[in-house]
Amino acid sequence: MGPPFIAAEQFAPDACLINRYLPGVPFVSMSLGLPATFLFGGLERQARPQRLPLSHGDALVWGGAARLRFHGILPVTAGSQELTGSVRINLTVRQAG
Repeated sequence: MGPPFIAAEQFAPDACLINRYLPGVPFVSMSLGLPATFLFGGLERQARPQRLPLSHGDALVWGGAARLRFHGILPVTAGSQELTGSVRINLTVRQAG
């Protein structure tokens, strides 16, 4: 199975995320809505990531050397959540400077 690319004519972005990291400061990521699977990898992209299930109201906090680990979210599965409907919302809180 190949990567899930979207044709350019079907791509309609509605947001842009820019991350600015201050060394040594942890950050908090809060999940709301649909469940998701967080991938917490190693310091190199090819390291096999841990899979952490996230539910509505879950928070992840990490900092120190772990801030340099590769991380991401698997594609969210369609569904419905009582408070947010058919979406997943992520709030990330960090000290920017």
